[in-house]
Parts: sequence; C-alpha cells; structure tokens
Amino acid sequence: MSIPPPNCLQVSKRTSARFTTRFLKPILLVAILGISGCTTPTFTHPTRSGIEQLLLSNAVDNALKGMKLTELSGKKVFFDATYLDSYDVKYVKGAIRARISDSGAMLVPKIEDAEIVVEPRCGGLGIDPSKSLLGIPSLPVPVPSVTTIVTPELVLYSASKMDAVTTIALLAYDVNGEQVLSSVPVVGKSHFYNYRMLLLINLNFTDLEARKSY
Repeated sequence: MSIPPPNCLQVSKRTSARFTTRFLKPILLVAILGISGCTTPTFTHPTRSGIEQLLLSNAVDNALKGMKLTELSGKKVFFDATYLDSYDVKYVKGAIRARISDSGAMLVPKIEDAEIVVEPRCGGLGIDPSKSLLGIPSLPVPVPSVTTIVTPELVLYSASKMDAVTTIALLAYDVNGEQVLSSVPVVGKSHFYNYRMLLLINLNFTDLEARKSY
C-alpha cells in the first residue's frame, strides 16, 4: 500500500478544515438566531386602565374649575375630610386642597390654628360605559376533545363610550360655627368615545389631553 506524500496530506487537511468551517458557520448562525429569538419581554397589566383613572381625575378637576371660593381668600383654612367618601378619594382630597390654596387661602395642619374649617363632600364619582355593535361579535366555539376557540369580532360599526361624572360640594364655617360658605353640588364630567367602522376606520373623541393624539 502506497503512502500519500506529505504535501497531499497537508492539502487534504486544509480542504477538510475549510469544509468543516463552511459547514459549521450556518449551523452556528441558526443556533444563535434561535436562542435570541426565544427571548420574550414580560409585560405587566395593571388592574385599572389609564383611561379609567384619567377620566375620573379629569371629572374631579372639571367640577372644581367651576367652584368660586372668594370667601376663603386670605384666610387660614383647616381641611376636614371627615365626610368625604368617594372613589379615588386621595386624588379628590388633593384636588380640593389645591383648589382651596389657589383661591388665596392658607392651609393649616391644625384646626386650632384655623380661622375657617372646610368640609368637602362628594355625591358620586364613577364611569358609565356603553357599547353598541353592528356585525358579528366574538363567540366561543367548543372543539370536541381539544379546547374552546374564540372567533374574531367582525365589525361593520361599533361604538364604545365611557362617561365619567362627579358632584362635589363644600361647607365652610368659622371657629364659632357660623357658616361662611355652602356651595351647591358642582358637576364635573369627562368622556372617551371610540368608533370603529368597516374594519379599517378607528376614531377617538375625548376631552383627555393625554389621549387626544391616540
């Protein structure tokens, strides 16, 4: 049996190395892409939507815009929230305190330092949703021995509306208990309307500045 000369062995080794490298490169590339493709970001979903929270706070702000508190200007005011109960009550408290301060009053932390005590009350704060649809709604379809699938919604026309409303009133009296101010309940509203037509047109109408560009 003849032994190949050394030069032939070197050429054979180089050819084998080039073939191995050429063969392994695509495999390594596919493996890298496969590993990177399996990375999925995790998204959290708050229990309340941003639109819901903005509608409620905007309704409160709109109610307070129409409240005149000239009687409190230049006075030391103690804010008593004993009779205030509502949804998102912390925001309601903060908004009323800000309105009192904007009127020229000085908020004091102790009732004994006050000239006037202000008691706010809220008649209600919530959202009235409504939805109408012309088309075929999404429906669950049971598949025997497999699972239940949900068909997509086929919309010719749909309207989803959210109307937020609140009423807020204030009672103010001096340290002797004499009434200084008793406001009638002031109404505040906010809205977000979404219209979809012919599977292509999607329109939003709202008074929320943060959502007008969506």
